[in-house]
Order: sequence, then structure tokens, then C-alpha cells
Amino acid sequence: MSDLGARPATVGIEPTLEWRGKSYYRFVLLHFDIRSTDERTRRRVDRFLYGYQESRLVGGSKKVYRYPGLIERTQGCHYGQSVVILSATGAEEALDFLHRMNVPFDKVEILASDFVHDPIQ
Repeated sequence: MSDLGARPATVGIEPTLEWRGKSYYRFVLLHFDIRSTDERTRRRVDRFLYGYQESRLVGGSKKVYRYPGLIERTQGCHYGQSVVILSATGAEEALDFLHRMNVPFDKVEILASDFVHDPIQ
């Protein structure tokens, strides 16, 4: 994966804080917890956050349809197992979805520089 700094996540957004020559922006670190036995919920949450693609046979030829997830649509970042970093807007959408799915979650508002390294390669 890549980092938030290489994406337009902070373009056009005023930094929350300037300190020692760096700009810091408001993000939300979100951790969710899905029981390992609840495969149906896990699949729905994964599709919502990470997106999916499907292949169909249309007119005799194979077509691939791609549906981006919330992380891609809002320039978020997968940060670890069941941990994502999102913009405030993306986090609102994710929290609403997780709440409707009855998925336990914790959120922490963070300030991050315009370069946040994604350890998941």
C-alpha cells in the first residue's frame, strides 16, 4: 500500500496545526472487532471498507466491474488488522456503517503529518 502523503487526502485542507516546519491534519484512527465466527459480517465490512470486484459474462465476453471501498474513495489508509486511518468525513460514514452492522469499534482522533507511512505492504 502507500502513504497518505502521496494521495490527495490533504490537498485543499487547512492543517490543524503547524509545528516545527510540519503540517498536521486531523484524522481518525478506527479499530473494529468482528468475531472470527461471524464470516458474513466480516465479508460485508471488508467490502464496504476495501471494495471489491466481480467478473461477469456480458455478450460473450468477460467484463470486470470494480467497486472501490470507503478507504479508496476517501483517501484513507489500512494501518493494521482491523485498524484504518480515515479523514473525519470518511470516519463518520464508517462509524455509521459499523453501528448499523452492530460491530464494536473504538475511535481515536489523531493529528498526523501529511506523511503517514502504511506498514501493510
